[in-house]
Amino acid sequence: MGGPARRPSDGRSAPTGDAVILSRQFQENGIAVDLTIARSGGADSGARAILEGRDTEIWVSLRDAATGAPLSGQAMGTWIDRRPSADTTAADACHEKVEMYVQGQQQYRPAVDLTSFFVLALNNGNTISVIDPFIGFGSSKLYTTVRLPGPGEDWVLDDQHQRLYVTMPLINAVAVVRTEDWKVDATLAVGVRPTQIALAPDGSSLWVIDGGMGGAASGVTVLDPASGAVLARLETGTGAHALTFTDDGRLAFLTNQAKGSVTVIDAATRRKLRDVVTGAQPVGLAYSPVARAVYVAHRGAAGLVVLDAEQLTVRSRVRTGAGLTAVHFDQSGRWAFAVNAVTDSIYVVDARTGRTRHVFQFGRAPDQVSFTPNFAYVRSTGTVDIAMVNLASLEEGHQVQVQSFPAGELAPNKFGTAGTATAVSSSMASDPHMMDAVYVPNPADQSIYYYHYMEGMAIPSGRLNNYGFEPKAVLVSGRDLREHAPGSYGATFKAPDPGPYDLAVLLDQPRVLRCIGFMVEKDSGRKSTKPPQLRLEPLWVGGQLVAGDTITLRFRLIDAESHEIRSGVADLMVLLSSPTGWSEQSLASEVDNVYQVPTRLPAPGAYYLMVASRALRVRWQDQSPVTFVVPPHP
Repeated sequence: MGGPARRPSDGRSAPTGDAVILSRQFQENGIAVDLTIARSGGADSGARAILEGRDTEIWVSLRDAATGAPLSGQAMGTWIDRRPSADTTAADACHEKVEMYVQGQQQYRPAVDLTSFFVLALNNGNTISVIDPFIGFGSSKLYTTVRLPGPGEDWVLDDQHQRLYVTMPLINAVAVVRTEDWKVDATLAVGVRPTQIALAPDGSSLWVIDGGMGGAASGVTVLDPASGAVLARLETGTGAHALTFTDDGRLAFLTNQAKGSVTVIDAATRRKLRDVVTGAQPVGLAYSPVARAVYVAHRGAAGLVVLDAEQLTVRSRVRTGAGLTAVHFDQSGRWAFAVNAVTDSIYVVDARTGRTRHVFQFGRAPDQVSFTPNFAYVRSTGTVDIAMVNLASLEEGHQVQVQSFPAGELAPNKFGTAGTATAVSSSMASDPHMMDAVYVPNPADQSIYYYHYMEGMAIPSGRLNNYGFEPKAVLVSGRDLREHAPGSYGATFKAPDPGPYDLAVLLDQPRVLRCIGFMVEKDSGRKSTKPPQLRLEPLWVGGQLVAGDTITLRFRLIDAESHEIRSGVADLMVLLSSPTGWSEQSLASEVDNVYQVPTRLPAPGAYYLMVASRALRVRWQDQSPVTFVVPPHP
């Protein structure tokens, strides 16, 4: 199995030495920009060139040109696209290209889009929906569907969002999904009924915990995320488990529900250090760098126990009553949210003091808490409403501000079993204007709801159709440039086919727009993976097309080189358009090697039909459109 590119090191602005392939510096509107393209740390070639198909890093450093101060929290658009010639792209042509990228025009998409992201839905059953929330794949915007070997339970993305790891309890395995093409790359055997999965903070190891079924011995399996090899197998106490790490990744903590204890593990040596008895039925835990402590939630009478992460002893206990289901910390590590499903209460504890600051009630049977920089979001299994807690209002002397918004028609426990994977997921944090936007799945109406915070309230921004699948959890996966050090933004991309390219960089405020030219060289040691050349064979005649009626357009896909019929393209999208500006996109179905799509053409006249497939890497512009005419009404 191919390994992910290494995680960029926090605190450095860009690679140096032989790794650097291209370096450019310029100033614009008071901003000093230092741009670097380098070989990825996972690459094995020492060539001083950008090679097709290789993982490649881009780093952009932004500083105030006058003071040299780094510019943090910037929203930056970055695209890579082919130039029509080796000539330098003029400023006006660069501006025109970027405008088309920003507008999301289907007919003109870049070779690499480092601003795009996908919304992933972990569905009931054995599928994951991959949804593009912006680019027009019809009303569902379904990009593709990942079919897992078994039903998924929990999942985690690597730091570069190149691999997605999914636990599958019914087949005792973990699926490894490549985000490059959304294919299952490997199936890794682990312990009995794996549930929670997590990457160590440095990304060097993958930890998979057992379900603890039937009183059998259970614990955690530690895997190498690059090779899939088992690094260690640690047996701990019986019962279900939950897992967390210290922020430096030095220690791992694992609850043992049946034994009423927490196992402490040296994460580097993967050696068990000790068991700490905390109380009956520990069900969740979370680490706070502010307190240098692990907070352990208990379903039993022990409530919330504070475990000192240095002394490895119980430091204190917070009274919450029996019935806790989970505890979570906000991104700062200061505010602990412990949820009590019995009393429908949320306890907010200040890690600076170890004391409860607020208690409020919400919904029925709260079970999960998610965070954006400024808000906490509480899901309850007994109601459709999501609680939204303003973190700034938790300070002393403030009245805690709690709002709510609906996410569908039926509560999670009214439609199947509520998933254990985190349901509420934040949007791409690289855009500071949308840092408090979230996606929320609802399996009952087979949809994902999108809300963002504006003017003091949660605003519904849209609903993504999940195309008949029932989503139980959501993740957001992107290839955007992320800030790894103050003012330093980095990402990894796979170099496109050989030829001349532009790297377009857009900063909105203050305005910076520049196209930097570079070359991608042919990799002589790489087998060609060019997309197939497709020809469409229409199976309709003009007399069958009536404007205003619902009709079905049928066609075959022919490989232009082999002249063979191409079948089995599950993600084939059809774009219909007309010279008048009308357009429509939808997913084609296939019957007996014939693709078909229903439509209603609005008026007589000329129309164009094009197809695209992400699995085949075929874009709209990669083939000549089929032109046909709808005759006038008789």
